[in-house]
Amino acid sequence: MNKLTGILLVLAILLAVNTQAQNDSTSAVSKRSLLDKMYLQLQVGIIASESNDTKDYRPAAGFGIGYELHHLFQPGVYIGYEEYRLFESMPVAVQLQGNFNPTTNSAFYYAQLGKTAMWKNSRNELQSVSSGEYWEAGIGYQWKAENLKLKLSAGFRDQKFTSVSKNSDIWYWDALSSFAPTQGYKEVTHWHLERMHFKFTIEF
Repeated sequence: MNKLTGILLVLAILLAVNTQAQNDSTSAVSKRSLLDKMYLQLQVGIIASESNDTKDYRPAAGFGIGYELHHLFQPGVYIGYEEYRLFESMPVAVQLQGNFNPTTNSAFYYAQLGKTAMWKNSRNELQSVSSGEYWEAGIGYQWKAENLKLKLSAGFRDQKFTSVSKNSDIWYWDALSSFAPTQGYKEVTHWHLERMHFKFTIEF
């Protein structure tokens, strides 16, 4: 009876240890799976400037992070830096992307909706530049390597913001035959830019 009790006790301990090991293994696999579905992006590219010159493209860069709920539905967030002819900006947006084939090289889509923090650079004399909304959508092609993806894409950007010019003093000749300044004015410009954005992305 004592031997049987001892054997049953040993079997119970082994069963408990084995069950715990299986649970730990399943948990580890589950954690790896969750981490594998997260993605990080480093982007560099060129974007059309605000000038009327169709050949005037400026540098742009960005960073994205997100999660793959489905290969066609991968939400995330994006932050970047872009240069204009007269401005500089930092876009912040929510983004959505999807791959048309999850197992091999394939086409993909992306879309962004957000705002851009704008500021003037040293090449203009504007008084202020305000932030504005933007959206962007594009398509591209990705190549899958062992632990990363290489992506080339072309997108269309629709962006709005407002700039205000500096006050300008106007001088005039008064009745007493002397120059005197009068109050200047402010010129408000509402920008609506529609332009192309070409990007190279490394995704981990």
